[in-house]
Amino acid sequence: MIATEFIEQGCAVRKVITVLGLSTGSFYHKTIAEIDKKSKGIKPSNFTYNLSGIKVCNDTIIKEIQLLLALEFVDYGYLKVYHYLKNFYTINHKKVYRLMKENRLLYVSKQIKLGSKQWVKDLVPKPLTYFSYWEFDIKFMYVSGVGLYIPLLSVIDVKSRWLLGQLCQRSIKKQDVKTMMIALIATYNIPEKIIVRCDNGSQFESNLVRDFFKEKGIIQEFTKPATPEQNAHVESYHSILERTICRQYLFETQKIQLETLNRWAMFYNYQRIHSGSEYKSPYQNLINHNFKIDTIFTKVITENKCIFIPLKEKEMSNAEEQLIRDNLDDRNKSSPEIV
Repeated sequence: MIATEFIEQGCAVRKVITVLGLSTGSFYHKTIAEIDKKSKGIKPSNFTYNLSGIKVCNDTIIKEIQLLLALEFVDYGYLKVYHYLKNFYTINHKKVYRLMKENRLLYVSKQIKLGSKQWVKDLVPKPLTYFSYWEFDIKFMYVSGVGLYIPLLSVIDVKSRWLLGQLCQRSIKKQDVKTMMIALIATYNIPEKIIVRCDNGSQFESNLVRDFFKEKGIIQEFTKPATPEQNAHVESYHSILERTICRQYLFETQKIQLETLNRWAMFYNYQRIHSGSEYKSPYQNLINHNFKIDTIFTKVITENKCIFIPLKEKEMSNAEEQLIRDNLDDRNKSSPEIV
């Protein structure tokens, strides 16, 4: 445009539009916006520094993000991807967001309307120590091959978000709940004082289960009717499970369901970034807080095939050294191209 050329050479804007007979409103609405667009802003960099100070091109960062998001069970948004990448690169969350947006890698969740429900916050447990406050609940998962909804009992440690164990079989009765708790108590060196929280399911409020907890000196809490928010941590875990497993997999057999759930449980405890554990996996978060993981586990592992306790043999030894080896192995599998 002729007016733009004269203005860029330093001529007064009002004099130019007067000589050329242009409309002031039209000029300022279109032309000035185009000039500002050309003259303002910093061009985004096409590289990122790794922690060794070496430049790595953005294409490599994008490939690494794609590899991360392609892993089974990973449903990360840009913020969790940022917390993952900052372990290896000097990068900020804005750049991670830009790269993911430009390459259509941003996570799009399916929104569920919650209505105007008031969430009770005061009754959410706030434990002071790890493995002293548990929440457990049952979730039903559909197995298309048999046309049935199979129940899954999950037990979560509130403070660390560690998945203590899971029981998945065609029906879960009060005796099964007791069997599950016996297996967990045998596997974990639980603290002297422990509290468990559950809803009012018939399996949980049965005299068999309640008497068992009393015998073991475990305090059992019940949430008020129709208040799942009071069991929020295990409900949140089941929400993640719904999004990551139930909406992504069609199980032909219960065996495939069990195998998938067992892989997921190990991934969740040892690898999955969790906002509730400072954007670390529960395993990494425990180590970062100088928690000696090998002191909480025994060598007793249940032989019940329907009960799965996501625990690696390495926990019997030095957990800190093993974490270093894990990180090295992960980096060797997907080493970025250096430019």
